[in-house]
Amino acid sequence: MARLLRGHGFYVRMHAYEYVLGINNRIFGVLVLEPWRGKAQLYIHKGSLTSEDCINTLLNVLKSIDSKIKINVLYAS
Repeated sequence: MARLLRGHGFYVRMHAYEYVLGINNRIFGVLVLEPWRGKAQLYIHKGSLTSEDCINTLLNVLKSIDSKIKINVLYAS
């Protein structure tokens, strides 16, 4: 997954099931995967300038890997 996200221009740092995400030299969020539960949480910093297109690209990459995964997007401060 990290390779796919990097191919879309994201900065990705992986640790177990947690991914630190960034774009344009700025970290904007954290993705936490729970594959054994079929769930993922995407925490996005409220102050980030991340566009909806960027978030949709990220969600599409996740869905391309596991079309049944349930993704919860949370905006955190």
